[in-house]
Amino acid sequence: MPKTIQCIAYQIKTAPAGTTAADFDRLEYPGLTDQKRDIEARCKILFDAAEAARKDPKINAMATKLFVAPEFFFRGARGGVYSAENLTYLSEVMDGYLKKADYFRWIFVLGTALAVMPGTDNEILNVAFARVGGKTTIGPAASTSDSTLIYKEYISAIDFLGPNFGKHEAFRGIGPEKGMANIDQVLKQLQSTSGSKGPHAGSAANPSGTETSASGLGGATNFKMDGLQFTCEICLDHAKSRAKGTIAAADVDVHLVTSCGMTPYYRQVRNGGIYFLVDGIGNSKDLVTLEQKAAGKLNPVASVSTIDMNDKSRWKNHAGAAANLFEGGKGTVYVFPKLDM
Repeated sequence: MPKTIQCIAYQIKTAPAGTTAADFDRLEYPGLTDQKRDIEARCKILFDAAEAARKDPKINAMATKLFVAPEFFFRGARGGVYSAENLTYLSEVMDGYLKKADYFRWIFVLGTALAVMPGTDNEILNVAFARVGGKTTIGPAASTSDSTLIYKEYISAIDFLGPNFGKHEAFRGIGPEKGMANIDQVLKQLQSTSGSKGPHAGSAANPSGTETSASGLGGATNFKMDGLQFTCEICLDHAKSRAKGTIAAADVDVHLVTSCGMTPYYRQVRNGGIYFLVDGIGNSKDLVTLEQKAAGKLNPVASVSTIDMNDKSRWKNHAGAAANLFEGGKGTVYVFPKLDM
């Protein structure tokens, strides 16, 4: 197990801009029409942030670096969702950047990506990608312990534009407007991924499901990577305590939350371990929380370096302000001190 860990938050507004009903009822999301070009552009932006962090003087060479982006970083182009096949393309493009030897001793949680499941037009897959750096996670040379996927189970009323944006009772109710939101430029009744464990927007209960991922494609919240035991939840899953009690807190090194509109709800972590939340509902340092547990108490940890990704000198791979992708700009990277585990 690594003796030290250093957390890095890429805090960027991934939510669509707007304050009025007309804003939230529009059919298009910030993004490019061509899904593959959209993925390529977002990968370049994320890699610019990773490179800026890697070159920061506060980075500790010996610590395990944990880089986390917020939910919806890969929103899904102008229709709000990718095709499921393009999630593989996303992994391939990102692998080209992060397999470099410079990222040995790095772990990345690349926010989440949205897709529609094959054979449906309304079953939503919202998945977080977690992977190590410094080696490929694609193809026969990859190990299943080098990457994993975490599926989100609960769809929130603020996840998608539409007439029920922010109207949680209407969105999650039992009437005809249940689950209604705009994807692919059409108003549809959304369903969360088959096998989800609760009454979400039309999906069936799955009480026998497990939250321990035995391979790189498990979709569960609890997994091991680079010698660390993780619990990782996506936004509303955290408020619904999806992972709570599924693993002994004394066994969890890192409790992660990647989100867009979530605040800390509960912590499931051992003494010496950390709780780390990165949120994309807006642009604010307050949307990042890092705490370390000692003697049963969680203590806040302050960042030691701030990197403005709107600074043009940081744009090595993606030129331009990217306002067509992220309406609040390219965000900020926060580097935290190394922590003894």
